[in-house]
Amino acid sequence: MQAGSPVNSSSESQAGSRMSVNWEIVFNHIDKDLLIKQLQELDLSKILNGKPFFKSYGKWSTLSSDQRAKAKVFWMDNIDENTRMDIQNSINVILANEEMDEVRKAICHNIANFS
Repeated sequence: MQAGSPVNSSSESQAGSRMSVNWEIVFNHIDKDLLIKQLQELDLSKILNGKPFFKSYGKWSTLSSDQRAKAKVFWMDNIDENTRMDIQNSINVILANEEMDEVRKAICHNIANFS
């Protein structure tokens, strides 16, 4: 997912135009394998219905369409906005760290080939 969060302007705010995150768009663009892992690791106190996310779910690519729909419902309905933001931020950090690791590997490879 690219830096920044998808937002919608809302005229409902008394303070003028208020920006809110469109969590469906975030869901559509977030790394689903990392999302599943984050949802599985959530503390029950952060889950609105008190039921943990499905432990049997593995990689997104192996989930049925019904399982994918359930994951989306969980994301949209069973955690609050602050928890969704925390998860999104955690995934962004993981992806940034993975990208930095790839950059380091490329630099080391280039240095080794240059010598």
